[in-house]
Amino acid sequence: MVTYNDCIKILGRSKDTIVLLSGENIEPLPLESKLTQSSFIDQCMVVGQDQKFLGVLIVPNLDAFRTAGIGAGSVSDLAEHSSARSTMEQEIRLLVRAETGFKTFERIVAWRFIPKAFEIGDELTATLKLRRHIVVGKYAGLITEMYS
Repeated sequence: MVTYNDCIKILGRSKDTIVLLSGENIEPLPLESKLTQSSFIDQCMVVGQDQKFLGVLIVPNLDAFRTAGIGAGSVSDLAEHSSARSTMEQEIRLLVRAETGFKTFERIVAWRFIPKAFEIGDELTATLKLRRHIVVGKYAGLITEMYS
């Protein structure tokens, strides 16, 4: 951003590192890469800046849930379906654990489904990198709910 006196002002974080309340520094990209290996997760973003634990916003793959026998017409239907929630809990626990190379403070404790995939020009840059500050602003209510 350029200020009124033609100085450049940098907004947002200059790096993606998440710092937990305990002081642990966590790089979200390895976690997100591991989570998107699941057929049930299309896209995700790890959150947790200045919180006690990590959370993740998930864009689910509805077709994978239907294939698994969990019929849901929309993301909100899926969020209310108990077997969809337990399937997602199992997937997260299976992917992010000590045996797959993650430390205890890197475990995902909370998660929420989000209804819309990340799009270029909105939540993604032209090089497909997440604009974390945009996603955090857009889903601030869900993130607050995750940590309350």
